[in-house]
This record gives sequence, structure tokens and C-alpha cells, in this order.
Amino acid sequence: MTLPARPIPEDAVLIPENATKVFTGDVFDVYQWPQKMYDGSTKTFEMIKRPDTVLIVPVSEDGKIWVIREEQPGRGWREIRLPGGRADVPGETTLQAAQRECEEEIGLRFADWSYLESSQPERKIDWYIHIFLAKNPSETVPARHDGGEKIEMYQVSYEEFLTQGRHAKRVQIFEECKTLDELLARAQQV
Repeated sequence: MTLPARPIPEDAVLIPENATKVFTGDVFDVYQWPQKMYDGSTKTFEMIKRPDTVLIVPVSEDGKIWVIREEQPGRGWREIRLPGGRADVPGETTLQAAQRECEEEIGLRFADWSYLESSQPERKIDWYIHIFLAKNPSETVPARHDGGEKIEMYQVSYEEFLTQGRHAKRVQIFEECKTLDELLARAQQV
């Protein structure tokens, strides 16, 4: 499968070409545009844009998945989640962002990568979550956590992830795939 640099879901709501950026933030930008209403009036519509997120389901040789638990300043320790983060390096594809985030957070490189899905969690935000599956760990590298995170890494069964993982309750593909075999069957080699 040839994956675009930034896969866009078919049902995505996009910022129109005639929109104007009215605010630039560290993470969020705000866009506005005039929208003609059914009664002939015009209203100002808005959308937020932020860097996409990549999530990785890293599968070990024994069929477990690596998950992390992290603490960030002002947030305390959070429930277990998949490794991942922002796709915010200029020129980087979502696959490259997933590979980078996997190395940074769990210190592993994988030989085989597959694409699972992209979704838009909120229709008023130009932001997509891209989910990848990584198999066959090929190399251990030093994890590179940024100064604002403490990360602990674990291995759990896919079923444990479904009951305890933060993303398991928020991402459609994990609601649809109740076993690792079902998830593996959905993966598209990239």
C-alpha cells in the first residue's frame, strides 16, 4: 500500500480554501471564513487546526503490546496509553512521525510497519489521529523523552489494553477489533 504523507479520512471536515488564519498559537491555530446561510445571511464560521497525532500499536514477538504510562507537569500520572505523539516535524510523513515517536518513547525500532486507520476525533478541528501497527522489533535505541514527560513502559496483552488503555475507549478501531488477530487482519502493510 502506498500511503499519502498525511492520510485524510473520507468523511473529514476540512478548513475551506477561503478561510483566513486569525490566530497562531504554539499548538492551535484558528481559522475563520464567511459562510452563506440558508436564509441568505452570512455568518463567520471557525475551525481550529493543530498538528496531527500518531499512535503506534507495537507488537512484541510473544504477541503482547508495548504501552506507556506518563506523567507531565501539572497532570500527574495518566492511565496507560499507546506510544505516540505529534506529527509536527516539517516534511515528515505520518509514518516517519510514528517511527520517530516509537523510538523516542519506548526506544525500539521495528522492521514491519502497517497502517490501521486515520480518524478526525472532532469535526471543528483540522486534526487527525493516524494509527500504525509495528511488528518485529529490530533494534533497541536510547529512548529520548522530552523535558516535560516521565515515561514508564509496559507490555500487556491486547485484551488488557482494551480494558485499561486510554485509547481503547476513544478510538473506533479498538472498539471494532476485540482481539489482536482481528486488529492484525485490518493492518495494511506500508
